[in-house]
Amino acid sequence: MKTIFRSVTVLVLTILMAVFFSACSFILDNQTNNNVPGTNNQKTPASVLDVDFKELTATERQELSLVNAIEKVERSVVAIEIGGGAGAGVIIDLEIEGLSDDNVIYIVTCHHVIASKGDITVYIPDENCSYLNADYVFTGTIGGAFSANANKAVTLVGGDLSSDIAIIKIDLSKPAYSGNILSIDKIVKAVIPSENYSVRKGESVFAIGNPTGGLPGWVCTGVISALEETVPVDEIGNMLLTGISVTTNPGNSGGGLFNLYGELVGITNAGNTNYEAINFAIPLYTSNASNPDAIDNGMVNIVKQLAGTATSANYGYVPGRRTLLGITVAKGTGESNQEYTYIYSVTAGGVAATAGIVKDDIITAISVNGVPKSDADTFEEYNEVLSALKVGDTVKITVDRQIKQNNRWITVQYSFNINITQFHFCDTGL
Repeated sequence: MKTIFRSVTVLVLTILMAVFFSACSFILDNQTNNNVPGTNNQKTPASVLDVDFKELTATERQELSLVNAIEKVERSVVAIEIGGGAGAGVIIDLEIEGLSDDNVIYIVTCHHVIASKGDITVYIPDENCSYLNADYVFTGTIGGAFSANANKAVTLVGGDLSSDIAIIKIDLSKPAYSGNILSIDKIVKAVIPSENYSVRKGESVFAIGNPTGGLPGWVCTGVISALEETVPVDEIGNMLLTGISVTTNPGNSGGGLFNLYGELVGITNAGNTNYEAINFAIPLYTSNASNPDAIDNGMVNIVKQLAGTATSANYGYVPGRRTLLGITVAKGTGESNQEYTYIYSVTAGGVAATAGIVKDDIITAISVNGVPKSDADTFEEYNEVLSALKVGDTVKITVDRQIKQNNRWITVQYSFNINITQFHFCDTGL
């Protein structure tokens, strides 16, 4: 599988989250709340509820002109404002076993769009594709105790960091910003193609999102440039993404990527600010051909997992998704050109930081579940070991650290035991 690395240049993509400027034309003021920390609970459900998308059959599919395809889907894309930032989302046609509330709609977006938590405002386009109609604007809260948010119009279903997917829902039985109740008949939902469909390189596509945080419903066109690329995404890590020539910008995150059949084929989430037309979207499915045991990070599977684990009292999550350690490692060269592996960065508040690991620690040994990884003595091998950890594992990382003592630098060895736990974006109450 190819990667985005080219020669000596490393293309690190940035997530397409926009800062929400007060000059934009939305009708509500910004509102923010303090972040509420989630928990790391290893419990997983006995089963996951059956979750299905409404899919198009072969007889329903019809290739449209670009104009007609846009008209078919544009009202399914919402604008999102949260925590001083802005993004987009797509209303999806989701059926969840045991839930038959006709007044609830589900919206898929990027995890990083709502990761700041706090008060959230969702702008749904009306019949004229206007985002300024207060009958179509809903508010709520992301984060905090489930019970405290249960009566809000907009609430979280679940979020997953590694796939960059989250689901929110709107209870249309709750009043809109105008105070009126919006009929679900006024809502347009996006549909996805059947499972035997896959995008093709060169296929025409278009994205609808909220670039700059003040241009909801903005359309950009292009083609599929790469079917599946392994790319490093800032603050997330390596992701398997669909490459697109569509010119997306900050604020497009969470918006839809559509084909000329008017089908949702991806969720835009990342791009490069140094080069034009090198942007990416989360695909419907990921093959994980190099690691068949890995979780399918495609939008379809992650949505099903998040929605299938959510209950009337708990947020949803992806069973088996481990909490990230919160470290990146890099290769260094010491005396006599001897290579070593060191901690390049540590995420504040992450598992590794909590354990006591700090930037510039040099890794000297690593073991998993008490078994030393004696062959893990290079940068590549350490990366392989760390990426293969599973929920329930205990990893012991031994490092050398330079500290100053009596006006001279000495090397001190430390060991850290870290338990790998289930990732929950918010406290599920389990």
